Amino acid sequence: MEFGELLNKVDNFNNNHQFVESIRENKLPEFNKKDYRGNQYEMDQFNWQIQYAEYKKKVNDSKKGIVQKEYEAMDSLDDVQSKLNDEQFSKPWGRMSEYCKKVKLQEYISELVSEGKITSEKQDAYVKYLYKKLSEKKLKTKKDIEYDSQTQKVISIVCVDSKLK
Repeated sequence: MEFGELLNKVDNFNNNHQFVESIRENKLPEFNKKDYRGNQYEMDQFNWQIQYAEYKKKVNDSKKGIVQKEYEAMDSLDDVQSKLNDEQFSKPWGRMSEYCKKVKLQEYISELVSEGKITSEKQDAYVKYLYKKLSEKKLKTKKDIEYDSQTQKVISIVCVDSKLK
């Protein structure tokens, strides 16, 4: 069976002779796309519903005083890391996470070691002692620990300073 015979059989089967020439020239037939809208009405209705729901949410949020946050673009991973560190460590002591508190306690003890107030052999013991106090929730208030959120440094810890005197 040759291509021509097969084409005639398919054409006769379909009883539609308007696309025979484009098929013989090995081109795709062009259809009038304006006639076909499919479920366009349903899609339009769905889009209008979504837009209306977003509009109502924005109106309700503006009545409540909720403002959408603006985001800033970062160039590198280092910028993201430094921004996260600044935001985490610039919180007051009571609002910082457990991990951030431990980091700041380590920094405070290492600063005391560099100043010569604590020997390097006792550094781990002091860090463990402060971790224990932290887990017992004895380093919560301002009378227990003094933290400056502007400079992001622990200024003094009462229980450590009393042992050093």
